[in-house]
Amino acid sequence: MPALLLQIAGAVALLVWGTYMVKTGILRTFGESLRVCLAKYLKNRFLGFFAGFSLAAVLQSSTASALLVAGLQAGGLVTTAIALAAVLGADVGSAFMVRVLTLDLSSAVPVLILAGTFLFLRRTNERSGQFGRILLGLAFILMALRMIMEGTLPLRESEELTAATQWFDASTPLSILLGILLALAFFSSLAVVATTAAFHAAGILSMEAGLWVVLGANLGSALLAILTTSGSSRTARKAPLGNGLFRTIGFVLGAVTLGLVPPVKSYFSMLPDGIVLFHLAYNAVVCLFGLLFVGPAAKLIDSLFPSKPVPSDGEVELLAEENLLSVKTSLRLAKKEIAKTAEILERYWEDLRRMLSINPPAGELLLMESRRKLLERRCRAVSVYLAAVVRLGLTAEESRSWDRVSTLSDSLGFAVSVCGQIFKTVRKNKWRDSRFFSSPGLTELLATHDEVANMLRELEELISQNGNKEVLVHMLAKEEQALSGKDFELVVRHMDRVSSGVSESVETSALHVELLALYRRVAAILMNAARSA
Repeated sequence: MPALLLQIAGAVALLVWGTYMVKTGILRTFGESLRVCLAKYLKNRFLGFFAGFSLAAVLQSSTASALLVAGLQAGGLVTTAIALAAVLGADVGSAFMVRVLTLDLSSAVPVLILAGTFLFLRRTNERSGQFGRILLGLAFILMALRMIMEGTLPLRESEELTAATQWFDASTPLSILLGILLALAFFSSLAVVATTAAFHAAGILSMEAGLWVVLGANLGSALLAILTTSGSSRTARKAPLGNGLFRTIGFVLGAVTLGLVPPVKSYFSMLPDGIVLFHLAYNAVVCLFGLLFVGPAAKLIDSLFPSKPVPSDGEVELLAEENLLSVKTSLRLAKKEIAKTAEILERYWEDLRRMLSINPPAGELLLMESRRKLLERRCRAVSVYLAAVVRLGLTAEESRSWDRVSTLSDSLGFAVSVCGQIFKTVRKNKWRDSRFFSSPGLTELLATHDEVANMLRELEELISQNGNKEVLVHMLAKEEQALSGKDFELVVRHMDRVSSGVSESVETSALHVELLALYRRVAAILMNAARSA
């Protein structure tokens, strides 16, 4: 018997791994397309239901479906009511796929393995390779289900196991607890329902105990979704919490029905796949009940868990689980935040220009320092987020895209660092001693400063994809070359004024030359960023 139990445990592990391969393969291949499609069609609760149903049927995961919807909700594209309807649909879609996959589809396994292996090995890091991964995942699911069915048949001869299962026949709470624990342990309602159905088919577990186990597993899967999204944003947790509310009510009603209405148990006992069909029927009833009351439930969830205000003053919060489902979506979000950083850097650059002309009050310098620290925090947050994206596993094309976005982020980080150096240098050598540039020197510095500001604006436009990329890159390269070409001439002019004894030029001589060098450095960094945008 230990060998048989080990075989069943291995089959369950293969089943969980297969569902994981299907989910990750689809998200990596079609994640951004799914997000765009959802954003287009999630307009009311009924469309939300069908979207959730389709997502779960494709992804083999109601939790992943909820996170995709939550990402749209966080962006203000989907209301809580529609998101909740989508999660209810995902539960039914997941239950429907349990029914489909528990049919005898063993003849499809060799075809799936051959096609999946060919595609995956031939194009491992491309979209076709990820599609092969999906096919292999489906093959593993079907193989695992067959292994579970075959592994449970000999167990009917075990007196010890038969005696142990009698505990579940005699104790309804124990059966429910088993279902909850299995749902948490397997991370898959498909695995729990398939294993329970196999044990019933083998004559080891009674129909009544099996129904209670499935009822507990449905409650456990709702709890699993809540636990899985506990590290996500508050918005992402709303739909799983609302679904947990419906599941809890559904569990109570299901328990009352099984306990007080014997014909229900008798009806499913007469069906060949009664346990699987009960799982589907239970989810369908909960979903129907939920859709009727999704509006009041959404209002309750919104009032109990109000959305966290958008981070003030441009702070970045990207490390939510719903932002790490698809590589393309993750990189798009990162680039959006980088464009925002470039926009804030433009405003900071204007502040630095003011420091050249006058010596602003100390309070104004504190605000400038606060903006500089904000820029540094934003750059660090995007870098940490990009490091998390790498762990998703990238195709060759995605690796190239990641490298460009990472280079762009690092370049802006270097630019912010040099801007901070400009701020500190001017504060130390001009503001602290109340010095001023000579009129010709200030004119030259302001002109150079404005040229770099123009490069910053063009870079922000390039990152935001608001203009022709080739034209913008060409303009940036031309401006950077022009600025670098006249740098020597500007230094010579300044030294001529120093030699002539112009007092302001003598006092700010070292600062003037250093600023020209720092401007040239910022321009070179922006040009490097433009090549990666």
